[in-house]
Amino acid sequence: MNRNNETKEPIKRSRIKLAWLLGATATISVLLYWELLGLLYVGATFAMCALFIVVAFSNLKTGLSETDGKEG
Repeated sequence: MNRNNETKEPIKRSRIKLAWLLGATATISVLLYWELLGLLYVGATFAMCALFIVVAFSNLKTGLSETDGKEG
């Protein structure tokens, strides 16, 4: 294995995360500056719904395997 490829992967991921963070910050700043709070509220609502759905489905397999057969 090439050792160089292993070290470049985390750097690439951190740059992608930084780009997302800067993009989200810029978007929120622009919406606040132009006083488009309605769009900001709608976007925050959709983001929270997406987060809740991800959390609900991520724990689904673990919850079923722990309670399967143990409850009487």
